Amino acid sequence: MLDALILAITRDPDRPVTPLTLVMVVLFFAAGAVLVGVIGRWVSRRLAFPCRSCGHPRVQFFRQLAPDEQVAILEYFERAEGRSVEPEHLYVCPQCRRVLDDFSGSHRSRDMQDAGLYYGMIRTWCKVCDHVIWYRDRDREIRCTQCNTRYEWRPDEASGYVYFAPEPGRRIRTDRDELQERLTDL
Repeated sequence: MLDALILAITRDPDRPVTPLTLVMVVLFFAAGAVLVGVIGRWVSRRLAFPCRSCGHPRVQFFRQLAPDEQVAILEYFERAEGRSVEPEHLYVCPQCRRVLDDFSGSHRSRDMQDAGLYYGMIRTWCKVCDHVIWYRDRDREIRCTQCNTRYEWRPDEASGYVYFAPEPGRRIRTDRDELQERLTDL
């Protein structure tokens, strides 16, 4: 098979395949793979999705924020929700200042929204029971249909950002892996 590949590259059946030719072909493909990976990573870091609330064309990745803003956001989750979040799953809209966290669905598959299904709907997950919640941004009342938890976009004075928060007094899930295991056992 390798001989057929080299034959297709050299296009000369009378020319023998040398070890140098093999090394060159392998290096060529390895360099191509590395180049595709580097370009893909660069493009993925530059592309972002629009804010589903205000329509701003590009939300920011958490790592793009200033260090003091990053600390303020992480402190909010520790203080208000009693949990730590994975920074790679946080996005922030620079216009409406909404923080999309690991329950927001922004890091999960957006295939239904991207395919045009549920047009105008925003998908998120309940922070109490991990049930899918569909709502429109203009909805006055956002509720989980499974556990009946009411949600709202609540501003936080300390950080200056707005967070999707359940009604006061509800216990927020802190270990998503444990919850997923529990739900699959049912």
